[in-house]
Amino acid sequence: MGHPVRIPESSISAALHARSREPFTDVLAALIGALPDPKAMQFFANRYPNKWAQAVAIFAKLAGYHDKMEVKGNIAVNVSMMSDSQLLEKLSENERQMAEISVEKPVVLSSPNHDE
Repeated sequence: MGHPVRIPESSISAALHARSREPFTDVLAALIGALPDPKAMQFFANRYPNKWAQAVAIFAKLAGYHDKMEVKGNIAVNVSMMSDSQLLEKLSENERQMAEISVEKPVVLSSPNHDE
């Protein structure tokens, strides 16, 4: 295995203050590279079911899954509470909706007809 990468503490502090994810990418790559084999994961799940459940929940959140209910019809979106994958999904959804509202289709504004 290679030598550990040393990052100056001042650089880490500056990146954290800027809310950068960069300090964590090398550690994440190392963790993913050290993924246990399926037998070891099964042993871990059988031996420590509570820790296994916590690990599943943690990695599910890291992968963009969440347990929040989305209220349909609400146009207010709190983007500060959304993960990157949720933001990308929302953007894609909005782009699909905009594509459905084609420029070729006439926009008709209707008002209540008081004559009827």
